[in-house]
Amino acid sequence: MEINRRTVLKSALSIPIAISSLSAWAETNGGYVTTGRADDGQYYAYTLDRLGAVIKRIALQDRGHGVAFNKATNKAILFARRPGRYALAFNPFNSIKTSLFQPPENRHFYGHGVFSADGALLFATENDFKGERGVIGVYNARNNFQRLGELNSGGIGPHEIISSNDGKTLIVANGGIATHPDYPREKLNLSDMHPNLSFIKIDSGDITHSVSLPKRLHQVSLRHLSIDRSDTVWIGGQYQGAKLDKVPLAFTFSQKSKTIEALQFPVKIQRKMKQYVGSVSVNNRAGLAALSAPRGNQVSVWNLNNKSLVKTISIIDGCGVAARGDGFLVTSGQGQISGPSRTSSTPGVNWDNHITPI
Repeated sequence: MEINRRTVLKSALSIPIAISSLSAWAETNGGYVTTGRADDGQYYAYTLDRLGAVIKRIALQDRGHGVAFNKATNKAILFARRPGRYALAFNPFNSIKTSLFQPPENRHFYGHGVFSADGALLFATENDFKGERGVIGVYNARNNFQRLGELNSGGIGPHEIISSNDGKTLIVANGGIATHPDYPREKLNLSDMHPNLSFIKIDSGDITHSVSLPKRLHQVSLRHLSIDRSDTVWIGGQYQGAKLDKVPLAFTFSQKSKTIEALQFPVKIQRKMKQYVGSVSVNNRAGLAALSAPRGNQVSVWNLNNKSLVKTISIIDGCGVAARGDGFLVTSGQGQISGPSRTSSTPGVNWDNHITPI
C-alpha cells in the first residue's frame, strides 16, 4: 500500500540523526561484507578484511543475497535471496545484530536495498505479487526499520537499487520478470517481459525518467547496477531467450545525454558468458568497471572513459565483485577470493553472489 508517499519521505528525512564515527579498524583498513554457505550447509554473513580474510561471521536463517551498508551509522542490511522474507540489520565490525524485519505479508524482498545518504531511510526492492508490480519498500532506519510505506518501482521485478552520486535519486533495475512465491524460482512472463531502468526522486517518490531496451531485446532482464563518478550507470543483464542468440548482456546509461549503449564484447568472450552477468562494480579510483559472468568463469574489466575492454579475469564460478585498490576483489562459489595481487582460498566456505565494500 502506498501511504502518502511525499509526507512519509519528507517527514522521515527531516528527523535529526546522530552520526556515529566508523571504528578505528574500518577507518584504517576498510573491508567487505558478503554471504556464503559453510560445508555444514549453514548460511552466514561474513565480514572480510581488505585482503579478503574472514574477520567475523553471523549465522543466517536462510540464504542471503545483497547487502546495503551506510557508513554514517555503521549499519549493514542483509537481504534474503528472492523470494525471501527476512532482512537482517547488523554492525559488520562487531557482528552485533540489531534488527530482524520483514515486508508485509503480500510482499517479498528481491534481494537488494540502499540507504539514504544520511542513513535515515532504507529502500528495498520488493514484489507486490498479487498486483504483479514492483515496489520500493521504505523503512525507518532510526526506529528498528519500521515500514513507512512504499514507492512504485516503475516496472516488474525490481532487483538491484542504488542511489545517484548526489544522493537525491534512486536508480532501479526492473528486470521485467513476473514471479510469485507459490512458484519460488519460476519466471512467469518470459514472452511478455518489459525490463527498464527507472529513476525515482527520493524527496517526492516521483519517477523522473525510465529507459527501456529496444523491443528486440525485451528478454534481456536488467539486474545489477553500479555508478561511476561521471553519473554513468553500468548495467548487467541476464538473457532469458535462446542460449545461442547473439544479444548484448551489459550496457551503460549516461544521465547527461540520456542514452543507453551496449558494451561491445569480443565474440569469444561473450559466448563464454552463457547469457548471464552476475554482478557489476565500478572502481572510480582506477577508472575501471568490472562485470562478472559466473557461468562462464570470467570477469571482464572495462575502461570507464572509452568503454573499451581492458582484460578478463579467469575464476571458476566468480560472481561477487567489488573495488579494491587499483583493481577488484572477486569471490567464487568454489571458495576462492581473487584480488589485484593474489588469489586465495577459504576452506569450508562457498561464497554467494555479491560482495559489498564497507
